Amino acid sequence: MASSGSFNTKGYEGRYLTFSWEETSQSVSNNKTTIAWTLKGGGDAVSGWYYTQNIKVTIDGEAVFTHTKSKNGQIKLWKDTVVATGTYTFTHAADGTKDFKAYVEAGIYVWEVNCTGTQTFTLDTIPRKSTMTVANGTLGKAQTLTVSQQSSSFTHTIRYAIGDDYWTIVTKSKALSIESAPPMERASYNTKGTSLTLVFTIITYNGTTEVGSNTYS
Repeated sequence: MASSGSFNTKGYEGRYLTFSWEETSQSVSNNKTTIAWTLKGGGDAVSGWYYTQNIKVTIDGEAVFTHTKSKNGQIKLWKDTVVATGTYTFTHAADGTKDFKAYVEAGIYVWEVNCTGTQTFTLDTIPRKSTMTVANGTLGKAQTLTVSQQSSSFTHTIRYAIGDDYWTIVTKSKALSIESAPPMERASYNTKGTSLTLVFTIITYNGTTEVGSNTYS
């Protein structure tokens, strides 16, 4: 995972292009990351600069910058010449993860594309799932379940299970403190000794979309 990155294209006689990016913001509630990106000249050339044209930058499959000699003319590409800048906003997967590929092509010194470069990056994961504290207890006696949310707009459903049977404590609630007292009748699930295992699950929702779950025994 990263909040910035870069790569170089292949070069022509010591001149190439460098694509770089850095994260500028993340939204937990919207599950999005925005980056700022820059394309500039890199390396050295005997003559100091080369004409460059027919440039294309693609981020996550979308062309975000296009330059053609016929429409835009040529660029004098020195080392550190800024060719293009921009921003791009990604929507992460439901679990908060996101990979993206950046691709650059250009014609350095020649008209046709002769220098390309690409790399795949992994953005910082956006935290999505709520967490919960639950302790050992006694059937029939209430304990407080404390929930930590990643966004105040999220809701959560909390259940506990014994084997294949489960019971719901709250459904799509925003409550951060919940009293729970599994009833004494659950003791009938005990087959040995004086204890049994309850598995609590907290499922997080963003609206109607389930974004993940955590379990505690």
